[in-house]
Amino acid sequence: MLLIYSPAITNRLRYATKLVFSSCVQAEYKLTDDAAELGIHRGPKLSYGRQSIAGEPFIYAEGLLTETGFRTEQPAKGIEYKGIATIFATDSKAILPFDIFAAAFYMATRCEEYLPHERDNHDRYIPTESIHYKYGFLNKPVVNIWANQLAELIEVVYPDFSWAKPKFEFISTIDIDNAFAFAHKGLLRGVAGLVQDVFDFKFKRMPVRIKSWMHESNDPYFTYDTIEGLAKKYKHRLQFFLLVGDYGFNDKNPDWDNRGYQRLAKRLADKYIIGVHPSYASYMHIDKVGEERDRVNEMIGRHVDTARCHFLRLTFPVTYRTQVYFNIMHDYTMAHSPLPGFRSGMCTPHRWFDVERDAETGLTLHPSAVMEGTLRDYMKLCPAEANATIAQLMNEVKAVGGEFISIWHNDSFTAENKEWVEVYEKMLELAN
Repeated sequence: MLLIYSPAITNRLRYATKLVFSSCVQAEYKLTDDAAELGIHRGPKLSYGRQSIAGEPFIYAEGLLTETGFRTEQPAKGIEYKGIATIFATDSKAILPFDIFAAAFYMATRCEEYLPHERDNHDRYIPTESIHYKYGFLNKPVVNIWANQLAELIEVVYPDFSWAKPKFEFISTIDIDNAFAFAHKGLLRGVAGLVQDVFDFKFKRMPVRIKSWMHESNDPYFTYDTIEGLAKKYKHRLQFFLLVGDYGFNDKNPDWDNRGYQRLAKRLADKYIIGVHPSYASYMHIDKVGEERDRVNEMIGRHVDTARCHFLRLTFPVTYRTQVYFNIMHDYTMAHSPLPGFRSGMCTPHRWFDVERDAETGLTLHPSAVMEGTLRDYMKLCPAEANATIAQLMNEVKAVGGEFISIWHNDSFTAENKEWVEVYEKMLELAN
């Protein structure tokens, strides 16, 4: 067991050491503020302070983890260590030239997103504002990389130090923003759409629309057989997120109590984890999140404890406090829409720490690495470029262990999206 000594054990330090030695690498450890215990410990040991206590390796404590509140500026870029930029540079005599615990805490809690910053037209944090982007490591799970580097250094000093990388796991998540293109939309929406086809001269779409009314399997967005078939072929885990908000400009789902939609939800829930996809309109509206969670509960006949916000709309701390309030235990919103990469600097699940309340919560965050809409619609990549981007990100996760989580949508598996179905299948092949 690794013994970690610090003269001051705070909630921040507890959380940071848990990130490094439980989430990123799997190692048995104990925190202590008893210097005598450190002195008599015969196994691997480490101190966190301004100097080594008795010759053991130490991490220089930069100070962030004994503070409360927020610093008003982003941390400066530190020296590059093994080819990757760092933050919270410290004493060169320490085992690492930066405070890894402060860095892990800052990245995983998204401290910088609590500070004043510009938002995009959907009221989302802009990734180019982040230190990840500015310092060149948005496409790397840097906290996991730093944790691996620390574990390797400790093992050099203490060959009996036991640690392991998490197992690599690929999780394909599918957001069902619009379960059907034409089917199960109700008489009013159906007739209005048909009239709009006439005004837009989209006459070829009219017979497709009518066939979809006759049977849902004719609907272009009814791609679930394809999605399930690919998951079965490559033996990968699937999860679905259902949008069940009231109809609106950015919420185009069928009515949640529509029989066709309920039948689809039950079909998927029989085999896969189902999560709620809090609607665009639910953003910053607590009661709507609870109402939509209850709708999914009723649709599938069991309690839902998983969520990903529609449009990846996320504001600290309101979004996650809302999920905690409604007993959501797993969130998959930790990603950026405009750019792929690792928003929390991590590729392993970790608990959400409410910085304002200085408390770790029971909500587990699952960072997602890539979304097809990011590659295709925001970045305008061709399929070959998308394949290369996915491969780079996945190789980063494979190197340190953890979850590689993709975000795709059911309407990206249509015949018109054949090339992007191939990109998806290539990703499944890479994950094996």
